Amino acid sequence: MSTLLSNGMTIAYAMLCDDVRREDNGKFIFIGVYANDIVLSSFPANLAFRLVTRLLVPGPGHYECDIRLCFNGDCGLQMRFKTESVDGSPETTASPGFGMEIKEPGVLTFEVRAKDTEEWVTFLQFPVGPLPSPGV
Repeated sequence: MSTLLSNGMTIAYAMLCDDVRREDNGKFIFIGVYANDIVLSSFPANLAFRLVTRLLVPGPGHYECDIRLCFNGDCGLQMRFKTESVDGSPETTASPGFGMEIKEPGVLTFEVRAKDTEEWVTFLQFPVGPLPSPGV
């Protein structure tokens, strides 16, 4: 599912992973990609993430958006993503690493807004829960 912003930028896809590496030839290596939910063996837990996004732009120009991280509705960490397009080509970006302490089960949500706008839009969510008991 893609997310269109008021500045014409679209997040075509996003994924959350433990780490991202970029090879000399430009290919990415994604390590520990979260597919559906985040399962933890105990709470609280300290986790480190990287956010990867594929940004589509309507044409040449400079584009910016803010992305914030929320847990159970409490929003904290905020990052600014910037891209400069000379020909309108898509751009795959990886955030710097960031960490957070998760104290209890809940929902991890990523929201985005175009630079200098007020409306936040959810584009990625992960339920966070305990590791199932053996035999269940």
